Amino acid sequence: MSIFKHIAIVTLALSFVSCSIRDDRSDCSGDVFLHFIYNGDGDTDIFPSKIMCVNMYVYSTDNCTFHSEYAFDKQTLDASQGAHIMLPPGTYRIVCWGNAGERSAVDKSWGTGHIAEPAYFRSPVTYTGTDSLYCSILDLNVPETLQDVEGICNFAGSHIKMKVKLDGFADL
Repeated sequence: MSIFKHIAIVTLALSFVSCSIRDDRSDCSGDVFLHFIYNGDGDTDIFPSKIMCVNMYVYSTDNCTFHSEYAFDKQTLDASQGAHIMLPPGTYRIVCWGNAGERSAVDKSWGTGHIAEPAYFRSPVTYTGTDSLYCSILDLNVPETLQDVEGICNFAGSHIKMKVKLDGFADL
């Protein structure tokens, strides 16, 4: 077989398996590496001792839509205090909730991924308690060049707002 046939076969094979060679990269994804950090009120990272799981929600800010979600348990976080995900070129908002468990429910619609005590989303509302929550919001861009992207998700303590109505008390 001639050298030209080898080159033609290799070129044809690469055009099917590599999105970086084609002009249309709409089905390509870039590597996104995220590091999770929580410093509390100090300068030392205390993430491993405070955050047992992370629920991550990815929103496309190009078209204001929910894109995807990921969950990381304690074992995964102990192995790698962060995440590696693949995203197509575009701009994104990454919302992470630490320790969202049975006493937390997330509304994943566009925005910041609102979270509340599960009773909030149903009626009648009976408050049962909350999880010890931590939140991180990160905006990032995956370039058309599909260059690797790194980001730091800095977690902060988060609190659920409550409204309390007391019945049966006389006006004083």
